[in-house]
Amino acid sequence: MKSRKVMNLFCLICFFMLMGGSQAWANVSAYLDHNPVALDSSFILHFDVVGDAGNPDFSALRQDFDILNQQQSSNISIVNGSFSRKQQWQVHLMPKRLGQFEIPAIAFGQQRSEAIRLEVVDAQPDGASQRDIFIEASVDQSNPYVQQQVLMHVKLFRAVNIGKASLSDPEHDQAVIKKLGEDRHGETRVNARRYLLVERTYAVFPQQSGVLVLPAISFEGQVMQYNGQMKTQRVRSESIILQVKAMPTQVQGNWLPVESLEITEAWPKKTPELEVGQALTRTIEIRAKGASASQLPDVVLKATTHVKVYPDKAKLHDEVDASGVTGSRLQSIALVAGKEGLVVLPEIEVPWWNTQTQRVELARLPKRRILIKAGASLATETPKVVPHASKPELQTAPKSSVEAQDNDVWMFVSLALAALWLLTLLLWWKGSRHRSTSTSQNPLNLETEKKALKVLEKACKSKDSKACRAALLAWSSVVWPEKNIQNLGMLRHEMNEKTNGLLAELEAHLFSAQQGNWDADALLLCIKNVPDAQKSMAKEGYSVQTL
Repeated sequence: MKSRKVMNLFCLICFFMLMGGSQAWANVSAYLDHNPVALDSSFILHFDVVGDAGNPDFSALRQDFDILNQQQSSNISIVNGSFSRKQQWQVHLMPKRLGQFEIPAIAFGQQRSEAIRLEVVDAQPDGASQRDIFIEASVDQSNPYVQQQVLMHVKLFRAVNIGKASLSDPEHDQAVIKKLGEDRHGETRVNARRYLLVERTYAVFPQQSGVLVLPAISFEGQVMQYNGQMKTQRVRSESIILQVKAMPTQVQGNWLPVESLEITEAWPKKTPELEVGQALTRTIEIRAKGASASQLPDVVLKATTHVKVYPDKAKLHDEVDASGVTGSRLQSIALVAGKEGLVVLPEIEVPWWNTQTQRVELARLPKRRILIKAGASLATETPKVVPHASKPELQTAPKSSVEAQDNDVWMFVSLALAALWLLTLLLWWKGSRHRSTSTSQNPLNLETEKKALKVLEKACKSKDSKACRAALLAWSSVVWPEKNIQNLGMLRHEMNEKTNGLLAELEAHLFSAQQGNWDADALLLCIKNVPDAQKSMAKEGYSVQTL
């Protein structure tokens, strides 16, 4: 039993001696899977390490090659008591350029591999038609103006099956580049060889004049080899050089180089006509082929004494297809009538550079006339004439045969009727004075007004413009029932300048195509602070007028 334990201990010691000895040496060999290699194809650099060695550092390879992938495996074997360890490294590389290269020695702990000579050759032996994969890149014009649209077409031809493939997009810091639509797939033949075709189109907008070099488009994917293994392959197109022209000297102001441009407008009714306090929305759209929406100019309308102008935020939209970008800018403008009369809106012009005819052109909207009428509530009211109390007719007493000629009796009757008439006038004067005093002391139903203000406060806090308008009209019907206020324009005639502005904002919000901002809190505060004297005077004036 003892001898068996001693034998096991002896074997264990021998094993560790072999392990310790193996760390003192290692044999490193390096070789390539093929040489020379094509520029657009990957190759494998193999390392076999016998014995123990440290982890390698492959960073020196990045100077001339792209490291696509690396794999490592190891095994340990004991044969007839002999211990051995073997490690294998596979580094997948892609050359960056043509020429003769030296793959540097790689360190594995204390040991190093030997340097290897490598030749990188051109990938096309007899022209593009003989290659399995190739790319063509072209533009519709090489001498555009600055900010003019250039269509770039990219075509990928492949005659082999591929996997894990990617196609790069063009990029440049002096150009805006947009991909137009989805990839288009098809099939074609080049010199009688069948290829599967992938097409892409880009819109390129140069942002500076001068020479602009669009970098090569690159493809990278795995291709099945004859031996069944997958091999990474990369191909590149030729780079494209654009000579970008500056804006012509004859162009003044807005610079917009496009193929075509049109400006249109829309009104809610055929003949624009308004009443004071009302609003309508004018919608103006600019569409340009060959420009993005962000390039299109703003439409500016100036306010007048008759019309207030409230523009909404413009809607920008780009339509893209294989023929390029068509940008549209939709601008809605609320016009609020402030004063009656005939308003002439000026002509609108948008200058643009026609890239087809090489000259400046103008897109126009003609002048528009708007008739603003006084609202029904603003028409001058004919004061109601209060009829004066007429004297009661003096009734003649029936004549009797005895007293027909009696003047004394007639005088008495006349005096009695006059006294009765004076008494009637006195009683009427006291009653009208009492009603006037009563009205001035209590001009409003305060409880009803309080409820109306609560409804208005709720609408303002919820930012509900329609509910706010309804609540304002309900409140005004309580405060000024005699005025029959039917819209916000009529209400503005009872308010001060600050409240007028807030009501105009609410009108613009209600009548505009896009919902703008309105200050609900400020409006509520102004309404709550309408002086009681203002309400009482209005009420009292109404009472006197309608007696």
